[in-house]
Amino acid sequence: MHRADSAFQRPCVKIMLPWLQFRALIFVFVATMGCLSLAVPTVVFAQATDAAPKTVKFGIEKHGAIVYRKTEKYLVKCDIYQPIADADADEQNGEETDGKPKVKPAPLMPAIVMIHGGAWRAGSKISMLRHARRLTRVGYVVMAINYRLAPKYPWPAQIEDCRAALDWLHDHAGQYNIDTQRVGVYGYSAGAHLAAMLATTNENNNSIKIRAAAVGGTPAEFSWIDDDSNALVYWLGATREEDADVYVNASPISFVTPDDPPVIVFHGDADLLVPVESARRLHAALEEQNVDSELVEVAGYGHIGTFSKMDLMVDVIKFFDQHLTPQAAPPAE
Repeated sequence: MHRADSAFQRPCVKIMLPWLQFRALIFVFVATMGCLSLAVPTVVFAQATDAAPKTVKFGIEKHGAIVYRKTEKYLVKCDIYQPIADADADEQNGEETDGKPKVKPAPLMPAIVMIHGGAWRAGSKISMLRHARRLTRVGYVVMAINYRLAPKYPWPAQIEDCRAALDWLHDHAGQYNIDTQRVGVYGYSAGAHLAAMLATTNENNNSIKIRAAAVGGTPAEFSWIDDDSNALVYWLGATREEDADVYVNASPISFVTPDDPPVIVFHGDADLLVPVESARRLHAALEEQNVDSELVEVAGYGHIGTFSKMDLMVDVIKFFDQHLTPQAAPPAE
């Protein structure tokens, strides 16, 4: 299904970004995400302008800076946002429950692995704070992750960390009241690329399979970058002219198959960093394989604006509710 905010659809075009413009846009995106996350107060209330798709029922308990992957050379951390039920949850309208009696909701809860953007070279889990809290307030355990960054750690270090996060979530499911048969993934920009990779290569996820994926501003393939451009050399190690295979193998669209989980793809149609055509191609590839896919194009919004448009979470929550309910989840393997 393809939904847009206006009837006008731009023609398919190949967009080439000069390296300096690409780098400048990355800098602005990362800096803006950091400012947006820091601007959120410690105690967050549901905002009137962001109409919730269902009644807010839970407070939030955050477990921060948890190491989910450790070697002799590096540590990789995550934050867990856990729904907490108490007698005043409806009146709090999603407020954190510090100082109040906390009770784990029952039964087991669905979980979302949340992956930040930053061009695979910058960014942090803290940039996803508002999105994580929005999901937690309506009953999702959220695992917001960091991952190793390029150029120190080139591809495929990032997707390796994402798969390790799934393994950690499986091993700690009991601690956080998680139903491992109802796990989805959410990402934006580079995080959306990694989320889409998890979804389209589910067979490579060991302990947990992704049941639904929400991806925004997604670089699902890289045909829009010149063959001789060095824009992604810091991450992929070569230009596409020098090593076409690495670009194919780093593209989620290359791995779409009929058994992929449902996907919602949202993208600003004025995005100058990742062209909307990349999202359209991902949606088309999923539909061609009869995968449940929804494309939401946000008219007049760019890369940063779409990330900041919190009312898109209404669509995302509705999507996750549809596909991660107990009835939608497959039987235990």
